[in-house]
Amino acid sequence: MAIPVIAIPDQGKILARPRFEPIYDTEGWNDNTTIGAASNPANLTLYKNSTAFANTGLGLTKQKKRDVNLDAVSGLTVGQSFQWYALALTLESMDQSQATVAAVFFDQIRKLREDSWTTFYFTQRQPYFTVQSWQIPSRISNPAFSTLNNINIVGSACDQSRQNTYDVTLGGEPVEFGQLEAWTLDVEPSGTLQVSVGGAAITPTLDIYVRAVMTGIFLRGIQG
Repeated sequence: MAIPVIAIPDQGKILARPRFEPIYDTEGWNDNTTIGAASNPANLTLYKNSTAFANTGLGLTKQKKRDVNLDAVSGLTVGQSFQWYALALTLESMDQSQATVAAVFFDQIRKLREDSWTTFYFTQRQPYFTVQSWQIPSRISNPAFSTLNNINIVGSACDQSRQNTYDVTLGGEPVEFGQLEAWTLDVEPSGTLQVSVGGAAITPTLDIYVRAVMTGIFLRGIQG
């Protein structure tokens, strides 16, 4: 008896494909101007404008892939959704020499991480959480990547995993964003670091770029 030939049904179009891809954005404070001055605003709002840095005094211009990966000016575009699990926050110099200012610069980063607040807002500025910035890891565990005499040394625990991020889930369930949904994330130094409120303000020796990385499952629509 012959084996019957069974027609395999057409799977149709794949309308979207899930990716293990973060969503990230960058803003910053410029150098040689006290944080909190009119030309160097203390409060940084990320995920608001993917096309340009809000602070025009920064030495770099915002670029896709390096600084941000949103397709829309803010939030998601048509055919996109995101399941958010964790958050990381980094402060860095980006494309600037630290040769003569390294000690002072990294102390300024330390102070800003330890004495600033990070607030996540849903659409229309509805807050989801507010935590001190030091509570949000920078995704690099200890021991971390290093070099010694031009030889790369990699620590045994250098995986960039959810263990090295701030868990944003509710009972283990991710926060879901639908198409065309927008949000913002604010990083604001406390009053003790702002000149505008009479604090012992910081004047960055280099531009300080703040990057927020939202780890999750990114569903991008496929055209055609």
